[in-house]
Amino acid sequence: VIKTAVEEYFPTPVPFEVLHRLFWGYIEFMVDKFLMKRHAMEILSYLSAKHYNIGLISNVFHPSIVYKELFTRWKIFDFFNPMLFSSDFPVKKPHPEIFRMAMNIYPDYLPEEFVFIGDTFDIDIIGAARAGMIPVWLTSHNHTPDWPDLCIINDLEDIRSIL
Repeated sequence: VIKTAVEEYFPTPVPFEVLHRLFWGYIEFMVDKFLMKRHAMEILSYLSAKHYNIGLISNVFHPSIVYKELFTRWKIFDFFNPMLFSSDFPVKKPHPEIFRMAMNIYPDYLPEEFVFIGDTFDIDIIGAARAGMIPVWLTSHNHTPDWPDLCIINDLEDIRSIL
């Protein structure tokens, strides 16, 4: 007999209302604990006004509904297409396949026409480069990897100057 995750944690039946309250309590907790990067809203608005397509690929462990709710409350949900959360897929960054899944939303573009901005070198930058995208590293570190053409920014606001 295969048990669902709920049955595994709650061996006796739990009313839906209790699970619903637990779930939304967890959402509230996540909203309080996560912070948006500085300048994120103004950069998303700027890119959207310039008609750039903005996608999101994120390695996460919680169900994507948690993050989608968080993005809805922050009023940034509608900026992203596609919005890929690794918890929904069999692969995660830096695997090139998750980057390809995002690029497949726009089949008229070549991989080298996609710019991927990430803050984790080994996961975001390496993965995007392996998928053929142009990686941009958002970092506060002062060291530069041995990568001659890598674009490095220190703040989201710097995106305006590189596009």
